[in-house]
Amino acid sequence: MKVVFCSNYMNHHQLPFCKALLGIDGVEFTFVATEPVSEERKKFGYEEMDSAFPWIIRAYESKGEYARAEREILAADAVIFGHVPKGMPAARLNKGKLSFFAAERFLRNGISPLKALARYIIDPIRFNRKNCYLLCTGAYVAADYARFGGFKGKKYKWGYFPEVKRYADVDGLMKEKNPRSMLWAGRLLPLKHPEYALEVAKRLQAEGYDFTLRIVGGGELEEPLKAQIAEMQLQERVCLLGAIPAGQVRAEMEKSEIFLFTSDKNEGWGAVLSEAMNSACATVTSHTVGAAPFLVQDGENGFLFQDGDVDELYSKVKRLFDEDGLSVKMGKNAYATMINTWNPEHAARCFLALARQKLGEKSEPLTDVCSVAEPLTEGWYKG
Repeated sequence: MKVVFCSNYMNHHQLPFCKALLGIDGVEFTFVATEPVSEERKKFGYEEMDSAFPWIIRAYESKGEYARAEREILAADAVIFGHVPKGMPAARLNKGKLSFFAAERFLRNGISPLKALARYIIDPIRFNRKNCYLLCTGAYVAADYARFGGFKGKKYKWGYFPEVKRYADVDGLMKEKNPRSMLWAGRLLPLKHPEYALEVAKRLQAEGYDFTLRIVGGGELEEPLKAQIAEMQLQERVCLLGAIPAGQVRAEMEKSEIFLFTSDKNEGWGAVLSEAMNSACATVTSHTVGAAPFLVQDGENGFLFQDGDVDELYSKVKRLFDEDGLSVKMGKNAYATMINTWNPEHAARCFLALARQKLGEKSEPLTDVCSVAEPLTEGWYKG
C-alpha cells in the first residue's frame, strides 16, 4: 500500500508514527512538508527535520517539488492531510480517492454567525464526498464537525503519537522517581495555566507537605511566574527550568511521580500527556485537553479535573500524596496504556486496517485508535 502523509513540517510528535509505517512490510510511505519549521518553534526545541530523511518531500522549496508532491498525493492508495494549503487535496478529492483529514477542534472559543453560516454550506459539500474521512485529533473534534454536518458517519479516533519507550524494568523506573515530585511542562502561555500548578504548591506548603515542583518551558508568563513564586515564598519548593530539549523533558518525566497538565480547551491534543503517561507519571489533567478523554480513565490510569477548578485539581494531587501506592498504581497503568494502545506502532497498524477497510477489504472492527469517534462535548465530565 502506498501512503502519503501531508502536514506543515516533520517534528518529534509525528516522526515515530511515520517510522512505524515505514517499518511495515508492503507499505511505501512518503511525507510531504508544506512549510519550514518556524523560528518560534525552534526556540521551543523543535528541530529542522525535513531534510533529514529521503522520504520527505519539501513542497515549499520550489514549484518543482510542489508538483512532485502533488503527483505522489494523487498516486497514493491513502493520504492523510494535516496542516496543508487549501488547494493541495483538491485533485485527489475530485477523483474520489481515499483521503483522511487529521484535525484538531476548531470550536475552542465559539464561532461568529457569518463563519457558522459558511460552515453549514461548505462542510457538507467539501467533507461528505465519497472516500473522505476525518481523523479526530482530540476527543472534542467529532462534535465540532458534527455541528455543521461535516463527515457524517465518517469520524475516527486519532491523535499525536510521540515516541513510546519500553522500559526493561518499569518497577525499577518507579523506584528511581523522586518522592512527592511534581512536574509541569509546556510553553508558558495563558492557555496552559501554569499558575494553577503554583496554587497547588502554595496549598501543599501551607498544609506542611514535603514536595518539589519543577516547571519546564519558556514563554510570556515566565517573568510573572517568577514574581508569583517569590510572592508565595515557594523558592525552596519550585524550580523554573526554562525551555529545554525534548529528550531532557522526558528525563524530567522519568524522575517525577506526578505530572500536572492544566491547559484549558485551547489545547487541541496535548502530546506531553502521552509522554508523561509513557514515563509512568500519575497524571492530573484538565478534562478539556483534547487527548484526555481518549487516554485517561479517571481514577485508573490518571486523574481528570474540571477545567479551571483548582480545588478539584488540588484534592486529586493531595490524594496521590496521601494514599499509599496510588501514584505508583496510576503511573504503571498509564505506562501500560501507552505501550499497549496509544503508541506509534499500534496507530500505524490501525490506520492501515482502517484504510484497507475503506478500500473494500474485510477485517475485525477497530476498538481504540481509528475506532468510531462519537461526538463528545465538554459537559460530559461531572467531576
